[in-house]
Formats: sequence, C-alpha cells, structure tokens
Amino acid sequence: MQTGSRPRNCLVAIDLLRFGAAAMVMLCHYFGQWALSVRLGVNGDPTLSGLPSNKWLHSGWVGVEIFFVISGYVIALSATGSTAADFARRRLLRLWPGALVCATITALVLLAAGVPWAQLALPHAGSAMLGLVGDDIDPVYWTLQVECIFYALVAILLATRRWNAARVGVALSFWSLAYLAWILGSSGTAPAVTQLAELLLAPFGAFFGMGILIQQAHRDPTSVKAWMFIPSFVAAPVCIQGFVAADGGVLSFEPLLLFGLGVAVIALSAKLQRPLSSDRLSRCAVALGLATYPLYLLHQFVGEAMLIGAARIGLSPAFMVGPVMLTMIAAALFIALRIEPVLRIRLDRLLRPRIRPAETAAQASVAGSP
Repeated sequence: MQTGSRPRNCLVAIDLLRFGAAAMVMLCHYFGQWALSVRLGVNGDPTLSGLPSNKWLHSGWVGVEIFFVISGYVIALSATGSTAADFARRRLLRLWPGALVCATITALVLLAAGVPWAQLALPHAGSAMLGLVGDDIDPVYWTLQVECIFYALVAILLATRRWNAARVGVALSFWSLAYLAWILGSSGTAPAVTQLAELLLAPFGAFFGMGILIQQAHRDPTSVKAWMFIPSFVAAPVCIQGFVAADGGVLSFEPLLLFGLGVAVIALSAKLQRPLSSDRLSRCAVALGLATYPLYLLHQFVGEAMLIGAARIGLSPAFMVGPVMLTMIAAALFIALRIEPVLRIRLDRLLRPRIRPAETAAQASVAGSP
C-alpha cells in the first residue's frame, strides 16, 4: 500500500536538489533577511546583529521558484497514466499530514513565546487546511496555496481526459508570458504580485511548465520540440527579476544564477541517477527529500522564535544560528520519517473506501513525491 513514502528508485538528484532549495530559503531568512538586531528583538538599534549577509545568502528566496520547477517535473511524472481521483488522493496524502503537524508545532511555539491563542486559532486552522482558507500561521504557507491550485488544474485535466504534458507545459509558459506582457505593457514596471495573480498561477506558470517539459523530454524526447522551452526560458528569468524589483531590491545576477544551476540539475537528473544511485546515498536522498516539506514549513517562525528567545537571554544570534538550523533539520527529519507516515496510513484508510485507484507501476514509483 502506498502511503506517501517514496521507494528507493526515486531520482536522487531531484531529492538532493529539493533539500538544497529548502536550505537556500532557510539561509535567506536567517541571514539575508534577519541581519538586523531589531529584527531579532535585541534592541532598537538597526545595526548588524552578528549574522553575516551578502547577495548570495539574500538570493536564497529563489529556492521557492526551484521548488515550482521540481513540482512541475514530479507532477508530470505522477499524473501520467493516473486517474483524477487517484492523483488527488496521493496529493492529499502528501501534503495534509505535514501541514497539520507543522502548523500545530508553529502554533505551540508562538503560544509559548507569548502570542495569545485568540490570535493563533484561526491561522492555525487555515494553515492546517493547506492555507486554502483564512490567514496563514506562517507566511511560508502561501506556496501551498499555489501548489494546490496547480494540483487542482492537473486533476481537472485528468478528469476531463485533456492531460497532455507537452501541451500543458507550453500553455502554462505562454500564460506567464501573456501576464508579463500585460503587466509591463500597462505599467512599464513590475508591481507586487497580487493574490489574484497567484490564484491564477500567472507569475508561476512558467516554472511549473518548465518542469513539466523537462520531465516529458526525459520520458519521450520525440514529443518535445526545442521551441517549446522558449516561453518558459524567457518568462522565468523575467519573473524572477520582477519579484526582486517589486520588493524594492536591486536587480542582480545571483538569483538568476542560482535558479539556472537548479534547473540544470533537474535537466540532468536522469543522467545523474546512475552515478548517484549507491544504496547509502539513495536512502539519504529519500530521507532529505521527504524532510524538505516540514523543514520549509517550520524554519521561519519557529526558528525566529528560537533566535529571539536566545537573544533575550544574552546568547549571540551568531552563536545560536547554527544550532537552530540543525534543530530545524532534525525536527523535519523526525516529522517526515516518524510522524507523517502514521498520519498518512490513517488518512489513506479513510480515503480508500471512497477512492479506489487503479495504480500502475509507474504511478507507484512516484507515490508521495511532492
């Protein structure tokens, strides 16, 4: 029975990259964005807290865009030959247990830090429901909304028998290009991404589309033409620079280079599989890949609360940031390997009497991939 944990024959490079992207985001939050002592609650003096910062660390936010490309890749693999009901079941098994556990841990940590439960109850419930309703208990949950909308789109296409990986990848990429053309044509600048634009996947379609096309090229090279990649390869870098400009940042090459390296790993993942497929490395990659999701959901507010608490008792943030990061990784591994599987089994037992999938070997090989 597939309960969400992946088998060993997963793509090792993809799992390692997924964990690396989460680490990039964590480094960005801990160093790139938290370098001021006022942010850590030490005092009101906006001087450096002792946490080093540079353009590379600050550019770690682009790990989210790498996540979206990976998501397009693995969802294209998972959707092929799947029914809509089975696809939806496996996505729910993958996402809901981690969201429930991490939202609960975040609520408990914030409660211990002095935040009243009245302010936490509704955000906790909303985040436990994958961030689809209400406010988020932690800002990182916004990406779950985007992912769920993408999954819903795929499920609809499967239900209506209109799923075609190459066409969907190209369509999503052109959708982002059209969005960029409208934004730049109407204002000449890149405004902040609106919630409506996120709900329509407009700024992120090119990333999902790029991943879908790369996976389809690996599966069936003859079905993908070189020109199909042009829209995503044009739209994605423009979107990345647009995100920087919309946040008031200075345009730089660091986010683009980090993103390009991530895409290169995805494109080469099939060729990297054999040299990386030792039994020990495969087990490690699977564990880290599964831990990526809880690490991403936990690290920001929980880690910030730990750093603030340490600073208030006189411990230097520069001294504590390493132990805090290791604690976040250890907690993510424990949740992914010990807690989530139990919840998945119980949830799967509830769903299977209502959803009876006809899994193929190809589907089973990717069950649980985010």
